[in-house]
Amino acid sequence: MAYGLLCAAYVSLFGGIALLRICSWHGSVGRWPALDSGACLVLLTASCTIAADSGAFFVGRTLGRHKLAEGISPKKTTEGLVGGMLASLVIGSGIGALLLGAVTFGLTVGALAGLLGPLGDLFKSALKREIGVKDFGSLLPGHGGILDRFDSLLFTAPVVALPPKNWSSD
Repeated sequence: MAYGLLCAAYVSLFGGIALLRICSWHGSVGRWPALDSGACLVLLTASCTIAADSGAFFVGRTLGRHKLAEGISPKKTTEGLVGGMLASLVIGSGIGALLLGAVTFGLTVGALAGLLGPLGDLFKSALKREIGVKDFGSLLPGHGGILDRFDSLLFTAPVVALPPKNWSSD
């Protein structure tokens, strides 16, 4: 029963993506009038998260020597973590400037994706190990299931959606 509740709580993190889509407290429309700020935030957050995952994979596979959390996810390396962070920062600054006209905010989202994304992936890996399953589905064999495509985003989106410190409900 506890495992079921934990899995339900994990899946409920999808609400962070929905909240990110509707939030407007991070600023105006930006440079693309056809996109509202929520759509820009989803694109920015997803781009940074995908860049972090991809950068970590390629750098870790090429240069990875030091295991990050061998007991949870044996293929993850600290070199991959650094590569993912750098890729996320580069994409964050570029997409932040392109969509929102805000390089600093893009770098902030990039840093969050570079740090929180791997935590989401490690959490999901630990959950799967504890439950004793290899994949959360069979639609994408060898990739851990559909949830593996979202695990990093599930931890990043709710934090990006948080209102800034000086936000008020006036």
